[in-house]
Amino acid sequence: MVTNLPEKAKALWAKAQAEKDLEKKLSLLKQFYSSFPKHKGTEKLQVSIKRQIANLEEEIERRKNQRKKLGTQKLEWVIKKEGQVQLALVGKLNEALELFNNLVGKNFEIHQVLTRPLVGNFKNKDLDFQLVLSIYDPSLSYEKNQRFLNLSKNSDLLLILVNDEDYLKKVIEWYEEHNLDITSKPIVELSLTSSGGIRIVGSSKNFSEKDLRDFLESYGIKNAVIILSKDATLEDVEAVIYGREMKRVIFLTSREDFLDNFKENALNIKDLDLLNEKILNKLNLIRVYTKGIGKEVSQKPLLVKKDSSILEVAREIHKDLANNFKFAKVWRKNLLIKVGANFKVQDMDIIEIHA
Repeated sequence: MVTNLPEKAKALWAKAQAEKDLEKKLSLLKQFYSSFPKHKGTEKLQVSIKRQIANLEEEIERRKNQRKKLGTQKLEWVIKKEGQVQLALVGKLNEALELFNNLVGKNFEIHQVLTRPLVGNFKNKDLDFQLVLSIYDPSLSYEKNQRFLNLSKNSDLLLILVNDEDYLKKVIEWYEEHNLDITSKPIVELSLTSSGGIRIVGSSKNFSEKDLRDFLESYGIKNAVIILSKDATLEDVEAVIYGREMKRVIFLTSREDFLDNFKENALNIKDLDLLNEKILNKLNLIRVYTKGIGKEVSQKPLLVKKDSSILEVAREIHKDLANNFKFAKVWRKNLLIKVGANFKVQDMDIIEIHA
């Protein structure tokens, strides 16, 4: 059930989301928290907003202290995304660093992990992934773990190295404290944009597109990309609006009981050759290979969303190919097919676009 907040509360939330100044944002969040009724229907919202207020207060205080010590040194760690997929490797310091070095073919040392964000290129068969090291280690200070947390938030998928119950419990709690749910399947994803209106990807059996657009606009959201699963509810949409994020995760482990418990969300650390398929499935991606007219097939695939049309693939390559699209040739399992713009591509298709 959605919280059905008064319009005044929704307006305050919209202002808080748009505000960039941390002090003003904190003030607006506190006003928002005071503006809605406190009852069973708003319990989850209360918890979420309290966490956001607490995190913001801590961040403001840390920044004040750091400015006194370090002047203008940048506090947040950010890695600019390169390529189509950014992965974050999470784990205890020593274990995660060893695996990270193995995956990216480097020899980073502990002192480097703690002084700057580390990034490498993880090559696995025909795919390249950008991999960042995002430590969570209970033995480190809160501030150090907080810096790594920012890297996790910005990644497309987390690879969490875990082999004991105590660490598993702590890492889940750590992300939960920061409004990241790593144990549930993402069914709603919302990205605010500066323009372009509301773009909806997917659909839900529980509400219509008009219901969703009206609901988003009631919160002052006019430009966004929202990705839905068929089971999504407006309550799930509202939870995401108020800061809840469900992160895609693969647990890397050698524990058989963990593999049994997490099933499709887990992979035996000895089976990294199967990681590509796991990553693509979690991110709902497929591989297509492109070829120019009269040219050889590309060696590296283009990653696109499942059920993408030929026209959408053309747009990924270059907007002119989409704007001037005539037809395409598709090689699928030794069959050659001439197709139109709405033809749906499948994993491992080879496509030649004519424009």
